[in-house]
This record gives sequence, C-alpha cells and structure tokens, in this order.
Amino acid sequence: MTHRLIIALLLSVAFQAMALPDYSKGVLDVAKVMAEAAKVTAEKFPNSDDVLVDDYIVHEFEPDGTAISYDETFFKVLTEKGRRGATTLSRHFTLPYGTAGYTFVEVIKPDGTRVPVDLKTKSKVMVNRSQMSSNIYNPN
Repeated sequence: MTHRLIIALLLSVAFQAMALPDYSKGVLDVAKVMAEAAKVTAEKFPNSDDVLVDDYIVHEFEPDGTAISYDETFFKVLTEKGRRGATTLSRHFTLPYGTAGYTFVEVIKPDGTRVPVDLKTKSKVMVNRSQMSSNIYNPN
C-alpha cells in the first residue's frame, strides 16, 4: 500500500486578479503538516481511502464585488482506491462569473520525495457533461 501526501494549491479568481499576497508556494508549514501526516494511518482511519491532513482557505472580497480565494490543501492517500481518486483534482466555475485554476500541485511520495505536477500539460478546462444530460444550456 502506498501512502502519498498531495498538496493542492488552488487560486480561484472571480472577474479580475487583485493584490493578494503571493501564496504560490504555500502558507502552511510543510514540516508540521508532514509530522501530522505521519500520524495518519490506515489503522487509525480504517474506512478511509484518503484523509484531509490540513487545509488553509483565504477569501478576500473587494467593495466592487470582486473576490479572490486561495485554498491550500494537504491530504494523505491510504489505499489504492484513494490513489486512483487523487489522480484528478477538479474545480467548478461558470465562465462569465469567474475562473479557477491551480497554481501549484505537488505529490510527496512515501520516501519524502517531492514531485511537482506540470500544470501546463496536466490541466484543462472542460464542460460539465451533467449539464448536457440535464438539458441545461449555458452558452458561456
């Protein structure tokens, strides 16, 4: 069984980019998160495929109604099913009202090796297929 810790940093921007501090390399102390992640085992969480180890979310709202959100998430994969589920990270948005994207994603392997994910080649924007099956037409 492989145990992996996934770091997903999400930068979600609505309408326009604003002057938020640079969170592109994270806010949380990775050493402390890794210490906490070491305590997460399949024995302690027998019904879990993955476990949220830590999460940090910032929302900043402007008087003109625009906003920006930042989400730094660490989760530990405990099972093969969890690993398969962690191969895809999704964020949902409606284009005229906002956008969403990842600024930094990294996989920390069981031996501590940190592997950054190439976001240019590994990410894409797709239409939610459930809109089609529900006969919802969104021209944006």
